[in-house]
Amino acid sequence: FRAVDPRAYRALASADRTTLVLRALGTSLFFWIFLATAIKRLHDRDRSGWWIVPFVFVPRLLFHFSDLLPASSWFVPFDWAISALWLWGL
Repeated sequence: FRAVDPRAYRALASADRTTLVLRALGTSLFFWIFLATAIKRLHDRDRSGWWIVPFVFVPRLLFHFSDLLPASSWFVPFDWAISALWLWGL
């Protein structure tokens, strides 16, 4: 998710643009392979491919952008629920 993080592009030099384009192409290729394999395995278990959203994307987004979330106690049960969902899916 670092490729879509706007904080990563603030100090981007013009020499780094080629590397950024190559990384974006490589990331999209590996992302496609990951999605195809994960959805195929879910279909093998008679589940829809949409099950990948609560088990992979929601926890990954939470862990990646956790430093931007407010540090308050109301978020702790939500964090535990996402962690429990991830463990159940694993």
